[in-house]
Amino acid sequence: MATAPTSSATLTQDLQAFFDLIPLPAWVFDDVTLRFVCVNEAAVARYGFSRDEFLRMTIADIRPPADRPLLLDEFARYRNNPSYRSRRWRHQTSSGEVFEVEVSTRALVLEGRQSHFVIVTDMSEHLRLQEALFHSRRRLQALFDNALDAILLANDAGEYVEANAAACALLGCNRDSILQLHVWDLPADASASHTREGWNEFLKEGRMTGGYRLQACNGTTHDVEFRSVANVLPGLHLAILRDVTSENAMRREAEERLKESHEQSRRVAARSRARREEDRTRMARELHDQLGQALAALKIDLHWVGQQTTIGAHVGSDELTEKIANMMRLVDETLSRVRRISSELRPPVLDKLGLLAAIEWEAGEFTRRSHIRTRVKASVEHIGLDRGRSTAVFRILQEALVNVATHAAASNVKISVSVVAGRLRIGISDDGRGIGADQPAAGVALGILGMRERASLLGGAVAIRRGPRRGTIVTIAIPLAERRSVPRDDWND
Repeated sequence: MATAPTSSATLTQDLQAFFDLIPLPAWVFDDVTLRFVCVNEAAVARYGFSRDEFLRMTIADIRPPADRPLLLDEFARYRNNPSYRSRRWRHQTSSGEVFEVEVSTRALVLEGRQSHFVIVTDMSEHLRLQEALFHSRRRLQALFDNALDAILLANDAGEYVEANAAACALLGCNRDSILQLHVWDLPADASASHTREGWNEFLKEGRMTGGYRLQACNGTTHDVEFRSVANVLPGLHLAILRDVTSENAMRREAEERLKESHEQSRRVAARSRARREEDRTRMARELHDQLGQALAALKIDLHWVGQQTTIGAHVGSDELTEKIANMMRLVDETLSRVRRISSELRPPVLDKLGLLAAIEWEAGEFTRRSHIRTRVKASVEHIGLDRGRSTAVFRILQEALVNVATHAAASNVKISVSVVAGRLRIGISDDGRGIGADQPAAGVALGILGMRERASLLGGAVAIRRGPRRGTIVTIAIPLAERRSVPRDDWND
């Protein structure tokens, strides 16, 4: 730093006071010595040097060392140019801080010496804001370019002026083609006049959301949801479009499946009610026709025996013995019918001996009723299910056998029982015509729905497929660990 005596050139007191009113750092330096002649308060405050320190320095002393040769070369070439000049430089404070400035100079004569008057504009904040703006623009551009939703900008006339890549993909055309369109060119389900009116209303309201069917440039249509904001910049309006075609299709499909499921549940419930009514009708008929007749005949015979005993009539022992034998036969037949009806309502073997024994008993009864040879092969000796779950599995098996007897036209049925990985597996295979390749018969379909519903309540499943050659294979898989989603009593419905 130069330490030569201070220049004799000075400012009057009034001029110095005026000089200090300048809000930006300012000074005057001598063209020959390059020393500061005077500085204002703003320069003292920004650079950290006192006024006396400034007056012992040259203009090179407030530059970083690397910039000083350039300063001297620049001043040597332009020192005699009296015009007002502005130039970007780097300055350095007393603490070593380096910052960019814009320097404005004017040649002047002060007390007979050639000098330059300098005003300095600190560019630090400006450059910081400029850099922040640059990065902000880059981030916004990155978001605009990489957004998954279509983004479109339009002017007051409804003309598109910008579109991102997602918008080009949605509209099926390039950016230049989009910029030839108006806002009302896109909707496929609204007239141009209606959309122009909507556009004018949007400009008044400032915001709009909704959805419509969009007509793309390539002729395809899409369901879109949009959100529009007016005047994101003066005269510039933003629209964000999201393609919801797939979501709408999935929602409609889900609604159709739900509707179909409700319809199937209704049919299953109706069939269940009809089956219960049929069972009640059949039981009532058997009670009336068979048990009623047997008990009536028994009553008549008992009345006859009572009369003979009361009046003391002499009846041959052979005739009385025969009558009593007939009565005993009627009692035996009645008891047999009661046991059969009771077993059909709920087989006692299920409660006494368990599910496996009940399956074997049902196989025998099925053979007796349908004349279809039925075999049971079990790889376990006991099935660890409680009463309610055992009943539900037994009803599924019964339904499967009913379908075989009613629809399969089979001669043989095989039932396999095993436990695999904590799950009870029951397979029912027949050698009949096989389940319909495309769609099972209505009765079979409802029976399958009922079987699957029962299994799902137990946390299990029922799988049905055609056999490798012919027939149908039904597989029931039920977890042995209890995972019920409904009260236990509902399993037996």
